[in-house]
Amino acid sequence: HPLSFSALSITLVLPPLFLLTICPGFWSFMVCASLFGLFTGCWVAAMSPIFIRILGPDLLSSAFGLLTAIRGTACLVGPPLAGFAVDYFDDRLAAIVLSGVCMTGSSLLFILATLYS
Repeated sequence: HPLSFSALSITLVLPPLFLLTICPGFWSFMVCASLFGLFTGCWVAAMSPIFIRILGPDLLSSAFGLLTAIRGTACLVGPPLAGFAVDYFDDRLAAIVLSGVCMTGSSLLFILATLYS
């Protein structure tokens, strides 16, 4: 089921993301970054079947347009927000922690939406 697969992958993204803040060396960083990329890729790949299952093929182009607009907005807002967090806390890890908190929030919302749908 695409919703279950997506909920699992978005939840599995969280540990490597938070572990990036405590990686002692290059190889541990590479493992965490690779796991983050793998699970994020699974989540993105599951979006097409989710849209088709929920909306049907007729509304697929509109759904992808809206998704692209939301992702574009996140790409525009994310880096300045991360820079503000780094400046405010005077620590570069604040950007990773902020992204982890945002990803945790999105994971919880996605799981709640999956459970109540």
